Amino acid sequence: GCRMLGYAREELVGRPLTEFVAPGDVQRQAALARRLHEGAVEVAEWRLRRKDGSYVAVELSGSALPDGRLLAFARDIT
Repeated sequence: GCRMLGYAREELVGRPLTEFVAPGDVQRQAALARRLHEGAVEVAEWRLRRKDGSYVAVELSGSALPDGRLLAFARDIT
């Protein structure tokens, strides 16, 4: 994730995904988070914003952990 988005680990860890999704996808991301918390497992394409302001197309696979945190894996599909 650090290499894909151009951030150092310290800059990336703990920041919400909403800081990296394209502005037009923020509501879509909120709906996704609700579905994940309801037990869904989702795989979808997203655009994530890199540190330099450019975007990368990713396939994001996500689910909720038993403690309520969300787990997601992103794969660069450009």
